Amino acid sequence: MKKTIAFIVLLLPPFLLVAQNYQCIRTDGQYFFTDGQIQKMAVIDSVSINNGTQIIYFRPTIADSLDNSGCFTRHGASWIGRRLIVNPEDESVFINQDNEPVTIITGAETGNTWKCYDFPNGNYILSTVEGIFPYEFLGIMDKVKKITFQAYDTSGVAISNQVNNKYLLLSQNYGLVRTLNFSLFPDKIANNINYNNVFCSEFELCGLNEAKNGVKNLTAADVYNFDIGDEIHTHYRLSYTEFDELNTYLQHHILDKSYSPQLDTVYYTVYKCGYKKKEYFDGNNNTWVITYTYYSYNSSIEYFLGPDPIIDLYPEGFTIDSIAWEEWMYTLNTQEYFSTTNRSFKRNYQAFWSYYPHDCLFPSYDYIEFDYFIEGLGGPFYEHPPDPYSTEEYHPVYYKKGVEEWGTPLNMTICDTTTSAEQSVTMYSPLAEIHPNPMNDQAIVTVHYPGEPVCSFRLFDMTGREVLNSEFPGNEWTFNRKHLPQGLYFYSIAINEKFIAGGKLMIQ
Repeated sequence: MKKTIAFIVLLLPPFLLVAQNYQCIRTDGQYFFTDGQIQKMAVIDSVSINNGTQIIYFRPTIADSLDNSGCFTRHGASWIGRRLIVNPEDESVFINQDNEPVTIITGAETGNTWKCYDFPNGNYILSTVEGIFPYEFLGIMDKVKKITFQAYDTSGVAISNQVNNKYLLLSQNYGLVRTLNFSLFPDKIANNINYNNVFCSEFELCGLNEAKNGVKNLTAADVYNFDIGDEIHTHYRLSYTEFDELNTYLQHHILDKSYSPQLDTVYYTVYKCGYKKKEYFDGNNNTWVITYTYYSYNSSIEYFLGPDPIIDLYPEGFTIDSIAWEEWMYTLNTQEYFSTTNRSFKRNYQAFWSYYPHDCLFPSYDYIEFDYFIEGLGGPFYEHPPDPYSTEEYHPVYYKKGVEEWGTPLNMTICDTTTSAEQSVTMYSPLAEIHPNPMNDQAIVTVHYPGEPVCSFRLFDMTGREVLNSEFPGNEWTFNRKHLPQGLYFYSIAINEKFIAGGKLMIQ
């Protein structure tokens, strides 16, 4: 039996909360930042206070072990740093992935400059407060400090660096409004496969627990929050080989909604309509067989809205599936914006594995499968990459929720009725054909074969003499009669020198 282990954020007692103007990270806040696509959360694991100095430990995540072993570790630095040291002298120090300090003087005034980072070779980075001004974010108005960065060599000459011209915005009462991923400050490069930023980058605040607007940590209650009248269209694809594929196209219409007495379960009545297309190659008869099955029916669905160990997991969190006592599989969580919409979605990558004693995690570079859940659209949707046997994927292609609309709708005649129905139609087609036949000056040779095969077309006269032999790439080729006289001919079509079709051709 699989055992799932979830790493949970620790709740902080009130006596560890420190009130301070222009504090970078407040321990009673939930901060979400974005680079425009990825949503990152500053998740606090624990806090300690010693002689007035507060140390905020950020929750670790899966990252490169940094020992040149090729291993990853589940104790890697958070995107915002390993920890944040808040000194009583209005000084905040972020610790990057290499345990190097990055100092932010939160009490500095306009024009103040200080050395925030030292390179091992003596070069350094200066920070400057360029201004203090009112600023609006997430519907909140507050004063912010703009803090910029510039690298210098040992002679004090400005030099090139990734952090040059990047800046922070530090709010007086709410903390960082614009930040960097301090784990990679100033010019570290992350060796990871969890689809996060691999260089030191800027992030804007996009969610705060005290803001009415903005991103929150996505939960099961958010994912399965449909309203009556919502419409979601989906596409499911299962391919065993290039000769055997199943596609299902469905519309989902929300007709009714109710809750359990405890309000922890939601019930929906959903009208589903669409069709399933099954196609495969019949080698015995050298034909493609395509079967369409049309559906139209009502379905009852229920979702539990309580804590979900997968969906509710904070971004950069991970779970461990114990496949066997000696082998673990790790699923890493990210939160992002869905396509071009403002809706969030959680993506879970099954991207790492380890053997006992589990001190070295190996990345699954060649085979990374993921499931994802979308705010107000449900899930799990998924994409499982090709393995030796199959490829499987399931995605939304269109939705309409109130006045909000995205994607291209699936227009299917069977969805014009609410009457339950199911019917199937099977069609057969040759693997290759030529038309028109009889022909005059031109004919089109069509090959029903996946991908772009290399095909050959051979033509013989009534005596068996070969009069034409031509190769063509792709699935279609135009045959020109040229000098050939009228009469009956025989043709042969092959793919990779393997015969697939043949017959008679009449030239008029």
